[in-house]
Amino acid sequence: MNAADTNSLPGTQDSRAAHQARTLRRAVWAMAFMLGVSLVANLLLAYKVKNLNDSLAELNAPPSALHVGATVSPVKAHSLDGQTAVISYGAGDQPVVLYVFTPQCIWCARNLANLKTLLAQKQGAYRFVALSLTDKDINEYVSNSQLDCPIYFNPTEESFREYKLGGTPQTIVISREGKVLKNWIGAYTGQQQTEVEEFFGISLPGMTHSN
Repeated sequence: MNAADTNSLPGTQDSRAAHQARTLRRAVWAMAFMLGVSLVANLLLAYKVKNLNDSLAELNAPPSALHVGATVSPVKAHSLDGQTAVISYGAGDQPVVLYVFTPQCIWCARNLANLKTLLAQKQGAYRFVALSLTDKDINEYVSNSQLDCPIYFNPTEESFREYKLGGTPQTIVISREGKVLKNWIGAYTGQQQTEVEEFFGISLPGMTHSN
């Protein structure tokens, strides 16, 4: 019997078909396995990317604001003569208005007339303290602004974190017991101006548009 006759036998043809079917099934299973591995790998990669993005977002997120009702420690900073100073709250009979600024802040400059009006009208009812987050240009600012209140600069890292400082201007009203009564972040504009006026019972001149 020659090779042609062998290939024409029914049993031989069935065996070859079965072999081809097994080979095809193996190929399909192999492809399915590879697709499954690829899918799992992609899911793991997506999970890692999400965790990385969440971590970056947390690092870049602005600090949360100091909550009204929180109790804070005295601020540790520096006086204008360069000495270490502590801004405490129980020393006098009045609550403290802590005004946070930087000499370079354009919105602080635009809000200066509001601050001076607040100082002039409520100086007896509140103890005002100005706190610069930097010592850069501080002497020039003190000379030009002529604020009628004590001015300090460079709060310690501990105070910076506790008070969640960063944005300027910021106005924090603190009771003699160290409890935060009000916390306004930003210049006195719009609704915030209305809130400041209502809280202190005064009328403010509004913003000046200096550059």
